[in-house]
Amino acid sequence: MKMPPAAALLVVLSAGTWSAAPAAGELVRFDATLEARTQEFVAGEPVSFDESFEEFLVTSTELPIRVIAQLVLPTEDESLVAASQGFADFYEPTIPPDGNPEELALEVNCFSIAPAVSYEVRAVAIEERLIRFSEDELGSGPQVERDVESSVYLSGAVIVWSQDGARDLTGLDAEMTFTVEQSGDGDTGGTEVFRAAVRLEGGPGGQISASVDGEIDLLFGPFETVYPEGDRDAGLAEAFSVLGDVHLLLIPEQDLRYVYSARAGEEFELRAAFTAAAANLPGGTGVSAVFGRGFEGLADLLSEAFDSSAADDIEAGVNRAQLAAQSSHDGESPAVRRTTGGACGALGIEAPLFGSLVLAPFVMRRTGRRPG
Repeated sequence: MKMPPAAALLVVLSAGTWSAAPAAGELVRFDATLEARTQEFVAGEPVSFDESFEEFLVTSTELPIRVIAQLVLPTEDESLVAASQGFADFYEPTIPPDGNPEELALEVNCFSIAPAVSYEVRAVAIEERLIRFSEDELGSGPQVERDVESSVYLSGAVIVWSQDGARDLTGLDAEMTFTVEQSGDGDTGGTEVFRAAVRLEGGPGGQISASVDGEIDLLFGPFETVYPEGDRDAGLAEAFSVLGDVHLLLIPEQDLRYVYSARAGEEFELRAAFTAAAANLPGGTGVSAVFGRGFEGLADLLSEAFDSSAADDIEAGVNRAQLAAQSSHDGESPAVRRTTGGACGALGIEAPLFGSLVLAPFVMRRTGRRPG
């Protein structure tokens, strides 16, 4: 579904109702991997890259875990004219009343005011859970298939900017995707039981358009129309003005439900993949996206190229706008429809699935420059 870029828009994509058996279950095994990668381009050719990878249940028990990939292009005075960074975080799952473990967060940022330099950056978090239900939990015998309902908790924000609001922005984009697959013992491939995605794309004449896949409520449009009027002031407008033409996409915290089938006594795997990606253009553009929390690295990146107080105001301003969107969402105002409640985070499975787990990361990090 394509949406015009001209004004702030509400996107409400609702699924039909379903019937699912309430159930707990046994978490037989838990695995997770985190990845972050950024690639630098000069005149369209790949040059430097940085990437980081971690896999749990291998070497360490310390939490939280973070992977970082980052590249910078400094000038002689050590200010930056181009930079990119990607983060993926994993926290110890909790069992709050709302059922959201709040264990994942992703952030990607990239910008360039250099005439030939651009970046692509990507952060990925994957959870894999091996689950088994008993006959009592499903209320059925071993050969009877029952439906089980679970949730994915989503929240996030994207900011896209161009210092020339009329230039061709084709090739600039941001994307966040969220999928859950189910597979049984011995399956060679999984069955997708949940998918949601949000994508922003640049086009001719400074155009920024958005598309949505799944049941996501969001707000999208130019800064002037998306940002809450009551929170806007001259200082904030001045801070954002250093970026030029700014578009915001805000995803209020929401709980999206999905259904899968299970048989008592049979083990199966749920694999959830969460991805945030961004790509900018040379000569005065930037793209940033965050999932599961507010921005934490945006100000540090922008402060190296712009006034640090303006950079701080921009990061704080986007985070404030996200909170304001959440407030409207919680209040079920006409501006944003509330889906089913919940908080930011990640994959929600029935609380009894979480037990005492020993989690350990394996860390791999590579940085390089392509010969040439």
